[in-house]
Amino acid sequence: MAKPERALQEVVGIVAHKKYHLLSREKIQNARTELNYLLKGVIGAGADNVESLRAALDAAESKDWDKLDRVLVDAQIDYTTLMRALGKGYRQTPRTVESKRFAGIHDLRDVPRDLNSLSRASKMFVIAEKTEVDDLLEGIPERFVDEDEKEELEQPETARQTDQSKLIEQQQKEIEELKTRLSKAVGEKLTENHPMTVDLSDTNRPTNLADRFSELYDNEWTKALDDLNKVKEEHEDGNIKLLADILEATFQYCKKLSMDQFQDLWEKTIFPMKSVPEWLHVSKALQKEASKGLKAFRKDHGVLSVPSIQMIFTRKHLAIMIDRDLHSDSLIKYANKCIELCWLFNIQDPPLCLLWAREGQRVSEHLRLYTVQGKTVSFNVWPSLLLHEGGPLLKRGVVQPYSN
Repeated sequence: MAKPERALQEVVGIVAHKKYHLLSREKIQNARTELNYLLKGVIGAGADNVESLRAALDAAESKDWDKLDRVLVDAQIDYTTLMRALGKGYRQTPRTVESKRFAGIHDLRDVPRDLNSLSRASKMFVIAEKTEVDDLLEGIPERFVDEDEKEELEQPETARQTDQSKLIEQQQKEIEELKTRLSKAVGEKLTENHPMTVDLSDTNRPTNLADRFSELYDNEWTKALDDLNKVKEEHEDGNIKLLADILEATFQYCKKLSMDQFQDLWEKTIFPMKSVPEWLHVSKALQKEASKGLKAFRKDHGVLSVPSIQMIFTRKHLAIMIDRDLHSDSLIKYANKCIELCWLFNIQDPPLCLLWAREGQRVSEHLRLYTVQGKTVSFNVWPSLLLHEGGPLLKRGVVQPYSN
């Protein structure tokens, strides 16, 4: 096969170094003509084998530089693959996972294998890129490069290494973003209708909330009790019961508010108009999908509601529950922390549950003793936390038994 003109090589070299002002419609047309000519020299090759290279030529012709930047890496791979195929006299093997923009990932089970291939493909491409760029530079005729541009094109070795490092960094960032999206998708698929399955990407997952619930008892509850005992030193049992009442009141308040809020979101999503014809209805499948989406959205953004709930509860409800002389910063902080956690408990799907022991019941292994030993519950100090109503135990409660 006779050696064709180097129009395509010239355009690729100019584009690789972003010397767009050297491009002309005639050069691009000649490059496209040469590309079609070269494809005929590769057995079994077609337009789909150089789709990125064609897209780059189209973008250059229309002066869409943003699009050209996006397809530049794949276009260089197309060109290199084509040149190698011409040199060997046969059709080059399919491009890597990276150059296909992950088009081969159709099943979540294939993700680990494809991600590994992607990392190897990135490294292999960067290693080969230096040699290919040097070949492209040699192919640009001197008449197209003035003295100033020649100095820029003949950049030192360190500059090319910097570009390669930036390319590696960008590709690794894209890989991490892909892993994050896939991790979230896998988490949603696994946790759907399975409360026992843990999504490790969720910072407000039940196990984390249970740990924060224990910290509330160890820190804010202890400080609030100390301050209450300073005011009513001889009524420690009553002070403990008051703190328990505040926790239960915040939980019930958040539970009702959560149910009302979801009902409001549901009605406004499914039936935005108050009057709906009898023949108009939404299928059960769509209702289920809407419910799942609304719960997920509220869970992801539920913390945004906490400040307003805290303000309303402390002003309207807490003021009624406790005497004015018992008000303290530590008690307000305790109540606000109760509101925050109880709200996050109730927007889980399904909601977490507080389980209070009954006076007179036997002390079970799911309970801890407060200050005295005994086998029968006298009063509650702190409730147990369940994954859901009737579900497994997340944290043991604390009770004060009748003394032996």
